[in-house]
Amino acid sequence: MTSIEDCVGKDLLAWVGYSPSGRETACFPRPQFRMDGGSLSRIDSSIFPDVGGIVALLTDGVDSDAVRSRFGEVVVMRFNNYGPEKNPAYKDGNNQNQFRSYLNVRLPSGRSDLEFIELSKHGASKSLLQVVEVSGLPQLAGRAGEGLSLAVSDEILTDLVMVVDRSPDRERLFGPFAPRVPGAGELELVGSQDHDYRVYEFPRSLQESRLELCDREGDARFGFFELSTIESAIDRGAYANRFDWVPRSLLVKVVGRALSLSEETKDLSKGKLRKIRNEVGAITDVTAGIRLDDGRRERVLDLMSDVEYFGTLPDALQDAVFERMSDEKLAEIVLAPQNLPRFKEQILEIPEIAEEVSQQRRALMASLDSLREEEAAARRRRDEALEELTQAEKSLEERLRMAERAKSEELERLEAECERLRGEVGLLEGRLERLRAEEAEVNEGVAGLVALLDDKVRLSAEALRESALNKILSMGEMDRGIGSSREASPCEVAAPAVIVRDEGQDLVDRLADVVCERAGRSYDRNELIDFYICLTQGFITTFAGMPGTGKTSLCRLLARGLGIEGRGLGRFVEVSVERGWTSYRDYIGYYNPLTGIEERSNPEVFSLLERLGAGDGDAASEAPGIILLDEANLSPIEHYWAPFLGACDSFHDGRSTLSLGGSRSLPIPSSVRFLATVNYDHTTEELSPRFLDRSWVVMLGADSSVSDDLPEEDRTAPEGVVPYGSLLATFGRRRETTMDAASESIYSEVLQACADNGRPVSQRSRNMMRGFISAASELMDTKKVGTRFDPVDMAVAQKVLPAISGPRETYEGLVNALEKACTQLRVSSALIANIKRAGESSGYYQFFA
Repeated sequence: MTSIEDCVGKDLLAWVGYSPSGRETACFPRPQFRMDGGSLSRIDSSIFPDVGGIVALLTDGVDSDAVRSRFGEVVVMRFNNYGPEKNPAYKDGNNQNQFRSYLNVRLPSGRSDLEFIELSKHGASKSLLQVVEVSGLPQLAGRAGEGLSLAVSDEILTDLVMVVDRSPDRERLFGPFAPRVPGAGELELVGSQDHDYRVYEFPRSLQESRLELCDREGDARFGFFELSTIESAIDRGAYANRFDWVPRSLLVKVVGRALSLSEETKDLSKGKLRKIRNEVGAITDVTAGIRLDDGRRERVLDLMSDVEYFGTLPDALQDAVFERMSDEKLAEIVLAPQNLPRFKEQILEIPEIAEEVSQQRRALMASLDSLREEEAAARRRRDEALEELTQAEKSLEERLRMAERAKSEELERLEAECERLRGEVGLLEGRLERLRAEEAEVNEGVAGLVALLDDKVRLSAEALRESALNKILSMGEMDRGIGSSREASPCEVAAPAVIVRDEGQDLVDRLADVVCERAGRSYDRNELIDFYICLTQGFITTFAGMPGTGKTSLCRLLARGLGIEGRGLGRFVEVSVERGWTSYRDYIGYYNPLTGIEERSNPEVFSLLERLGAGDGDAASEAPGIILLDEANLSPIEHYWAPFLGACDSFHDGRSTLSLGGSRSLPIPSSVRFLATVNYDHTTEELSPRFLDRSWVVMLGADSSVSDDLPEEDRTAPEGVVPYGSLLATFGRRRETTMDAASESIYSEVLQACADNGRPVSQRSRNMMRGFISAASELMDTKKVGTRFDPVDMAVAQKVLPAISGPRETYEGLVNALEKACTQLRVSSALIANIKRAGESSGYYQFFA
């Protein structure tokens, strides 16, 4: 055996260690042998590092004292269904057990992760012989049928035992014995019927076959022999001595069987007694029921005149033997305790004895009357004491009721106080979140002021430099060359040729035809509506998933559905985020005061913002613009996208601007949206809570058929562009949010679960969820059983669940509460199940798992 898997589902013979203090919630089994049929295989201790055992965690209110009392130190243990789990406390302090499992002794067999079985109730108790060690064992010869009583400290666990006699001069091994336990610490040894009531002395070399169970320190605690080893030695004659331990009671039965063979037992003369003796000598092993050698036949004949067993002989045989006994032998038999009842009446008929018995009876009757009077007085005293005890118990019960009532009232007061404090903590955490947001906005403003101050300093330096040069240089041409400014030529953003006026379900049909039918994607209609609601109502929408789940190609398809992908319109720009970005200057641009030029890091993005923010047309009639941040979390997005975080709450009015430095700025048009794709592995940055509070996060599942390669544009995109106004009219927020009672109940339960577990949903996220549900309830198909709660489901999955990220012990209460609240939400319940599944092994609950 080389691994734990070799032990799962098998019966393992184990020694169990218990804490000396008792009443603990764990014990420490050390499995040392695996039971394979009728044989045992030793288990290498390295399978259970470091000390050859595991931690057994006790459940259902059972402590280690109860387990020890029921099972003792030697058990048969079994891992049901699967093996033990890793012990998180391994190497913590003195914990040297790498594995642990859970033991519930109250469950039926096969139901607990780890199961204990008493060895005495297991089949192994018949195939193993326990070793009992004594010092100075009496001689076994000549004790046939008497049995042997010993004082022992260990509990007897098997049907047969072997005895090791450790005398000062030598060590001897005897057995097999059938043990009887008259009381605690007592052991009576008798012969085993299965071994013809014969006991053997074995050579010391047989000790090499002894199997020992050791404790954690490696000291032997229990020893066993396999029955097959002992019986093989007997069959081979590998023993030094053999002793006959057949009980005399069994030999008496042999006499009875011998009598049953003869018809002449009514009138037994000496000659007929000789005939019975001859019958005893001739009885066969089959008739006798045991093997009869010459020694056993002699013992049977001696029983016919033995005092102790005289009463067990048949009546006819007793009478015949009785008439021919001597007076001394007769008196010995009559007065023997086992024979006295038979002769009692004859003895009492003797006059002298009858008189003595009569006197004794009168004296006893007088003593009995006196005892009865004492008993009556004792009963009266007992009744008085019981009455006093009853009154005391009633008084105690009343005091206990009063104490319990006071305790209950105090507990209710403390619970109310805790509830009040939890509410205050929730409010304080909400205020803390708002203060952090305000702090971030202040930091952004300070950074802008610093940048503006830097620009002014540079401009002043440049002016001083030019003034100095003007004094030195006398030619005006040189002066003009130094002071000129150059403007980078922007990329053109073309106006769409054809405007599509579809709205509502007609627009959804058009988008479904492009994104699903023509492109061959398997998104259902509700998922497509979800994508466009997030795109329309949110300033940025994040698509998450492992590499290869089609995030980038989905973003292209969403733009293609609006008619703005490709075609030279310049209204869909892909930006591949690079590691090390810290500012919008890395992917948009900035004003260089030294050269007087607007440096355009990405001319396409710069031109898109510049063209749509020029204000030369109605934004509602304009085609929207989309900027895709591909692999957005290769750099911290809250850093390089920081200016736009502040615009997330005000982008709809189109009044936000992006400072380029100096007096230069770019407007942030209301018709511009950002899409982001993120992977989650060790090469990427985590998304901050501040960013998650402002972004929709859509989790895409793995689909091997999805690729970032799309069919040719002219085969998947119909003619025409969807204007921003149609997008708002179809997917924008409604004036009122209407939900049916069941949806409202689920929505409220989710928010309450977050608040109760110290993670309240921010007001910003609540507003975003309400806006989403207002549009989704009108557009989505909620008539099917599986999609009835999709509006609430997708809002929760994309705004509440992404915020889960932390140690299991911190988030376990929240995750369990959300799991209960989301049982009817197909998307959210699947995501929560994935979070719990990943957290069970890692000890860390996170949405991006």
